[in-house]
Amino acid sequence: MEIIVGDYMTQDFMLRYKDKVFRAKLVAFMDMRTRVIVGWSLQLTANSTGVAIALQKCFDRFGLPEYIYFDNGREFKNHFLCGNVWKTRSSVIDGEDIGRDIGVVVEAGVKLIFAHPYNAKAKPIERFWRTMHEAFDRWQPSYVGSNTLLITDESKVYRQTIKKMKQEDFDRIPSFKEVETMLAHFFAYYNHEHQHTGQGMEGKTPMQVWGEYDLPKREVPAELKPYLFTHRYTRTVGNNGISFNGDLYYADKVIQYLGQQVQIRVPLDRDDLLYVFPEKGEPFEAMYRNDGKTIEEKMEKVGKMRKQNAAFIKGYNKNKKELDKQELVTVAEAFAREHPELVAQETPALQVVNGEPLRDREDKPELTLVKPVRSKLIKLFK
Repeated sequence: MEIIVGDYMTQDFMLRYKDKVFRAKLVAFMDMRTRVIVGWSLQLTANSTGVAIALQKCFDRFGLPEYIYFDNGREFKNHFLCGNVWKTRSSVIDGEDIGRDIGVVVEAGVKLIFAHPYNAKAKPIERFWRTMHEAFDRWQPSYVGSNTLLITDESKVYRQTIKKMKQEDFDRIPSFKEVETMLAHFFAYYNHEHQHTGQGMEGKTPMQVWGEYDLPKREVPAELKPYLFTHRYTRTVGNNGISFNGDLYYADKVIQYLGQQVQIRVPLDRDDLLYVFPEKGEPFEAMYRNDGKTIEEKMEKVGKMRKQNAAFIKGYNKNKKELDKQELVTVAEAFAREHPELVAQETPALQVVNGEPLRDREDKPELTLVKPVRSKLIKLFK
């Protein structure tokens, strides 16, 4: 745990997620001395959240490393993980900065090393990807790697095109969850059973070499642990709580900070909880105000609304000329037409010019404006 190195890899076989078939992305971190895979995460696309989930597994099980050897991709090199350190390449952290919005890795007190860009040999974990390709990827039934001559006899589902694969063997293609389970089994096998012949390994398994180093686990500081792996945003406290992604989160303490801006931290694995950090005061938890609908139901409702909007726009564009000829009636105007007796009870607005009420002159009951004044007023209101 002196240095761990991480990278993303596109898998060489297809998996299915809902009604789609694609090649997923796998991010993993490896201890450079022992070759132990200390954390990993399977994602639909390469993203910083996947990196954070892999690091969270690493920190929970093996503790904090001294250094993390990062790739230069934007899923690694970003403010969420690195703060501004990726810009300055600084590895110094001030103790007073712990708890501030400076990036997950830097906030934990871990130093960063960035790989040389455009250099395939810069990251030692690249060798592990080759091992994984040989021992895991090409044994999958939906293998579509670059060298199809290496396909095994067990891969019966393979088809020359993804289209045929979806049509003929969709149910037999491994699902996202199934691949996650298989990966967990593979990494356990690799760490405890794979005999490594690399430099300093001497045919031992990664965990055997790990056991030769009786080092204390470097824990995440207790005051930081609940809030470390979270996305950070700034929000203003409203009367009904704190709004995030269209949902409301509430706690009794939000009353104290009504109208103030606070930092909120959103856990990676929960959508019913926010950690609230006021500028002055102790952090507290705000819970999701449940309206009886799950997140999936809300997303489905939003999807239906988008389809309806698209259909409306399409229909409008098709019949634009006819629709534009129709009279546009506001909600207030429609109400006034339906309820004239209620409208009559309303007091008409007092018309004034330069602060004085408009009054009809006795010798000229109907008020008119001279042309220059009238044209100026028209321009003004336009």
